[in-house]
Amino acid sequence: MSEPRFANEAERTVWSRLVHDKPDDWIVLPNIRLTDEGKDHEVDLLVLAPGLGAVALEVKGGSVWVEGEEWRQGSPHRSHKIRPVEQALGGTYALREYVETDPRWGGRRRILWSWAVALPHSSISPDFALPSCPRWAIHGRDDMARLAERLAASLRSQREQRAPTLDDCQLVAEILQGRNLPVRDVIATALEHEDRADRLTAEQATLLKVTRLLTRVEVRGGAGSGKTILAQTQARELSSGSHDRPQQRVALLCYSLGLAMGMERVAQTWARRKQPAFVGSFEDFARFLGITRFPDRQDSTFWEVELPRQMADLAADLPAEKKFDAVVVDEAQDFADDWWQPLLARCATPRRAGCTRSPTRTNACSDGSVGPASPWCR
Repeated sequence: MSEPRFANEAERTVWSRLVHDKPDDWIVLPNIRLTDEGKDHEVDLLVLAPGLGAVALEVKGGSVWVEGEEWRQGSPHRSHKIRPVEQALGGTYALREYVETDPRWGGRRRILWSWAVALPHSSISPDFALPSCPRWAIHGRDDMARLAERLAASLRSQREQRAPTLDDCQLVAEILQGRNLPVRDVIATALEHEDRADRLTAEQATLLKVTRLLTRVEVRGGAGSGKTILAQTQARELSSGSHDRPQQRVALLCYSLGLAMGMERVAQTWARRKQPAFVGSFEDFARFLGITRFPDRQDSTFWEVELPRQMADLAADLPAEKKFDAVVVDEAQDFADDWWQPLLARCATPRRAGCTRSPTRTNACSDGSVGPASPWCR
C-alpha cells in the first residue's frame, strides 16, 4: 500500500511510528475530514484498537508550548495560537456522531472513543498537568518510541464504554470511506452528450435547419468538430418527428464497433419515441437483416462485395413497413461503395440520406457512389 499524503512531516513521523509499532490488528487511518452542521473537522490520525478503543490524534509539529492559558506554536519571535485539545475533542465527537448515525452501525452499542495530542518535536515533562489535558492524553518527542504502548495504556484506563471488537473496528473504517458513492456511469456520459447536442452552436443549428428541406446531406469536418453529435441529433429529431414533421423510421449506422456501442448507449437514454429503429455498425446491420455467418475480417472480397450483395438481396424482399424512412451514417468515409446498396434498399423513401465524414477520406456519399438515400450519413 502506498504511503498517504500528509500536510506536514510531523504527521508523517507519528503515522510511521504507529504503523511500525502497532499490533497487527490495529487500524491507523490518516487525514480524516468530516463536516457537520457546526463546522468542518480534520482528524490527523485515527487509531482503531480492537479490545481497547478508538483514539483521535491531533498532531502538532515544531515547537509547541503553553503561555498563560494559550497553546502556542512557532518560535519565540513568531508564533500563533493553536487549540490542539479542542481540535482533538471536536474531531472525536464528530467521528463518533458520524459512525453511530450511519445505517450500517445499526443497533450496536457505543464503543470507547478517546482523544490524544501528539507533539513529536516538543518535549513534555513527565509531571505535565492541565485540567483540560491530562498527561496520558499528550505525547511528546520522548514518548514517541512508546507511542502505541502509551495509547493502549490510556485506553485501558478508560472504561466508560465498551471496547470495540475487530469487527467493530473494521466497520468504523468502512463507514469512514462513505457509502453509495458515485461510480463510472455510461448513462452519465450519454446524458452529457445529449446536453451537448442540446447546446449546438449557431452554425450547427443552422445546418440542421437546412437539412430539413433536403433529402440528402453530407457533412464534413475534422476530429472533434461535432459530426457525431450532429448525426445523433438528426437521427433523434427524425425519429421523434420534431419541427412539424411526422415520426420516421430511422437507421443510425457507423463503421467502428466502439462508436456503435457508444451511440447505442446514448440512444438508450432518449425517450422511446426519439430512439431510432436501428443503431449499430454495418456488421450489426447485416445481422439485423438475418446474416449469421461471417468469415475472417481479412477476407476483403466477402466484406466489400459478397456481404453487401447478400444484404441487398435480403433487403429487397422486405415489406414496406419494415423499411426505413431515413438512414444516418457516421464515419461514412470508411464505408465501401457497395455498402450503400443494401442500406438504400431498406429505405421506403427513395431520396432520403445524410452522412458525415472526415475531409481526408473518400467521400462515401458522392452522387457517383450512392443512389437513392435517406436523411443523414456521415
